[in-house]
Amino acid sequence: MLAFKGFTKDLTCIRGERIFRYEPGVLYTADKSKCARTGFHCTENPLECLDWYALGGGNRYYIVEAGGSIDEDGKDAKISCTQIRLVEELSIPALVYHALVYMVKHPLRDWEKTGRMLEVRRDVAQADKKGAIAIARGENPRVRGSAGAVLGLVVERGGQIKTTKLFIIPGPGEKRKGKAVWDAMIDMYDKYGYYKDDVIAITHKGIEGLEKIRSIMEGLRNDPPVRFGDYEVLAVRDYEKDTVKNLSTGEVTATGLPKSNVLYFELTSDAWICIRPSGTEPKIKIYFGVVGTSMADADEKSAELAGIVKETLM
Repeated sequence: MLAFKGFTKDLTCIRGERIFRYEPGVLYTADKSKCARTGFHCTENPLECLDWYALGGGNRYYIVEAGGSIDEDGKDAKISCTQIRLVEELSIPALVYHALVYMVKHPLRDWEKTGRMLEVRRDVAQADKKGAIAIARGENPRVRGSAGAVLGLVVERGGQIKTTKLFIIPGPGEKRKGKAVWDAMIDMYDKYGYYKDDVIAITHKGIEGLEKIRSIMEGLRNDPPVRFGDYEVLAVRDYEKDTVKNLSTGEVTATGLPKSNVLYFELTSDAWICIRPSGTEPKIKIYFGVVGTSMADADEKSAELAGIVKETLM
């Protein structure tokens, strides 16, 4: 699996009781993994890297490939593994981009965070220095920053993430480089992919409709699909049972989150589907996301997956 890890400027970090230096592309192995104890540590949440390797000190951040025996503590996004490889170094804008993707993929997980040159807050956030990060999340979020800051907006209504936006405040000399901020953002999307998320609701009215919704959730829970169209199901998270089942290995771990009648399907190609009944209306709601090579490709894949989901659940 892909995760994130922070380092000092010379790619060193503390491992156990000693300082360990890494090199990009090299596969490192350990005998066993246990969160906060043994193995190589990384995280699913890019911003958790900043808890140990803060902004502004020359620290560096990488996408890593975590493999072998993987242990998750069930409390947050931390991971311990017996195999790790540094895949790609991230700029600060790229780190924020992946942080926004993480929020969309895991909307129920803890997300508020503050630190040196970092504010991730509800409704209002601010970044006062070059290279600082500010992300505001809420119904009408507001964010502001100084030249050179990286900002994010996450619009959330009724517990649903509707929109995410990333901004880079131009610093001195940006115009002289001949590249607009928008062009720089498009370059980043071209590099990491065009993520598109959507939500659809299927209504089943009356007493029969409520029974239909209950039957759909029970069927998906007891006999989960192994694929949706061209997408293979990699894992199923059942928040009511507090389980995460890897369909390839059969391994079952805990979600570590509060009980809720929600099913989440991790799919190939970084796609996903999340299904839950509405708490106020006779509807079943389906949230889903895809990754395309362009805006048009993402739109096409999203429409295709929406059709598959409707056909499956009608």
